Amino acid sequence: HTLTRLIKKYVLLGTVILTYKWKGYGSLSQHGFTHLVVNHRRGFVDPLTGVHTNTCDGMWFHAKEHMQLGIGRSRFDSSTMAIALCEFMWVKNQNLTRTGP
Repeated sequence: HTLTRLIKKYVLLGTVILTYKWKGYGSLSQHGFTHLVVNHRRGFVDPLTGVHTNTCDGMWFHAKEHMQLGIGRSRFDSSTMAIALCEFMWVKNQNLTRTGP
């Protein structure tokens, strides 16, 4: 229930949430969210709704890669993770690329 509590705290009620099928996400629609699911056991795109998590999965891959580079500071402790994610999103939104230290 920790995940649901965090989602309710940081995500606007009524938001459409796209996830893969996992029991931890199962109650989102009962808490005021529209929850669309893709079952990865059946494919990576739901054939009826078109829902997929590929964009999010790819973005998270690049965010982790950015943090592992440790550009400017260590990215492995939780106190700098928020800063590192904000930096990654800013760089991405500005269409900038950063490679290596």
